[in-house]
Amino acid sequence: MDIKHKGSEGSLVAPVTHAENIDIEDESLAREPPMLLDFPDGGKEAWLVAAGTATILFCTLGYTNSFGVFQAYYMFHQLQEETPDAVSWIGSTQAFLVFASGAVGGPIFDRYGAGVSSSRRHDNAKGNL
Repeated sequence: MDIKHKGSEGSLVAPVTHAENIDIEDESLAREPPMLLDFPDGGKEAWLVAAGTATILFCTLGYTNSFGVFQAYYMFHQLQEETPDAVSWIGSTQAFLVFASGAVGGPIFDRYGAGVSSSRRHDNAKGNL
């Protein structure tokens, strides 16, 4: 639980990870070094994965969100005899499949991991597992 302590003017300045409010004037607290959290740094490969994921999400969700443009095209060209309700099922089904695939793929990814990372491919090519 993060509890904030008072600065010199009485404003809240920094979180304290203790169970009670502690005044900053307490010298034992002022002498404690800040707790540093150790996070792994994936480097260039991690940033490339993040950029690739953002690009994929941009393309798939952008295509799904712009279905109204496609619906208008379908209504005037290919599906003239259909009602707007009938044509809208195409986009609704598409949006459902985008999100439902995450509900299926997420637990699989959680259980087995990425499975096809560049380090694993590199190790498999060498014969190392």
